[in-house]
Amino acid sequence: MKKRILIILLIILILPLAGCGAKKDKGDALKFKESYESLNKTKREDGELYRTISIDENNPIVYTTYEEVQEKISNNENFIVYFGSSKSEWSRSVVPYLLEQAKIQGIDVIYYVDLTPQEDDEAVKGITLEDQYYQDVTRAIDVPELNDSMLAVFINGEMQGKTSGNSEKQTDASMDITGEMIQDMKETFKQIYIIYNSNRK
Repeated sequence: MKKRILIILLIILILPLAGCGAKKDKGDALKFKESYESLNKTKREDGELYRTISIDENNPIVYTTYEEVQEKISNNENFIVYFGSSKSEWSRSVVPYLLEQAKIQGIDVIYYVDLTPQEDDEAVKGITLEDQYYQDVTRAIDVPELNDSMLAVFINGEMQGKTSGNSEKQTDASMDITGEMIQDMKETFKQIYIIYNSNRK
């Protein structure tokens, strides 16, 4: 009887340890949150601190690629895509308000092209600025290049609106964000989400 109790106790103790090495799939929303928040209070290349931001883990971000964005355009889909980088202070300035307004406006999915690998090493994702998918997407959004922050709305494969989201009052990426700037950003994202919601039905 004592031997049986001892075996049961050992099983109870060993089972929780068995799963310690398993890596849980955190999903795109949490991956996005961690990629931005992990830079909080760390130094940029210029020695200044990254802007500290907080991101809800229940966000609508879904990671994608230039190729997949081009496929959606070719398939005449309705979608929203954000091009940004956790290392870009322009992106870090707008992302909290981009997500806040998305929640308010009932936006379920925002596709995200992470520009960070492109900044660090263009070869990381096999994308170069001469890549055909990159060229097709920049042409569809009508911008010469994608390197900081850009949100675009597509309806039936046609771009209906785009914005960096940054307030015109923010003249420098690293400057402190004022209440006026926040209101500008919220209103900008609100309006572009309204464009999406009113046209996709």
